[in-house]
Amino acid sequence: MFDPTIYENLKVILEGIVYDLDLSGKLEITNRRDLVDLARMSRMYSIRVRDTKNRFRPLEAEVVLHTELQDLAGEILEQQHISSIGCHFTVKFYLSVQNIESECPVIEKMIKRIWAMPLNVTQRLAYTYGMPHGSYDNEITLEIFDKINEENSEKITSLVERVIITFENFSRR
Repeated sequence: MFDPTIYENLKVILEGIVYDLDLSGKLEITNRRDLVDLARMSRMYSIRVRDTKNRFRPLEAEVVLHTELQDLAGEILEQQHISSIGCHFTVKFYLSVQNIESECPVIEKMIKRIWAMPLNVTQRLAYTYGMPHGSYDNEITLEIFDKINEENSEKITSLVERVIITFENFSRR
């Protein structure tokens, strides 16, 4: 009998939570990917959602669950010496900003307040030629330091709720 990995179990939990929010109208799913990287022997599931409450200022997020060879092998081979087997969780927000110097520090401070956990926040800005001058695409990446496994799978609900709270805060700025 096939025994699903931690990754597969967490993917089902994440997918269920996000699809429930889509059905209730709190989020709208715009894309999803489930990838196997045979060169690196890793798995990655991402689901991209849009804020349904703010039609005038488009806000999107991509929730990413990924695991690497060390975690997959450690689990399948039941290697007890690996201290933390689990999956990594990353969230990316996509929005536009006009004033980099004033908006980006406020965004980072707001993210750290809402998420209140060990994480790395990076903001990557891009300007598309031909777009109105002073409008920049901001990709905000949150890398959660702690791995998630089946023992702390309830964290997924909390993390997805924080995506919604972050959307609400972005809409107010």
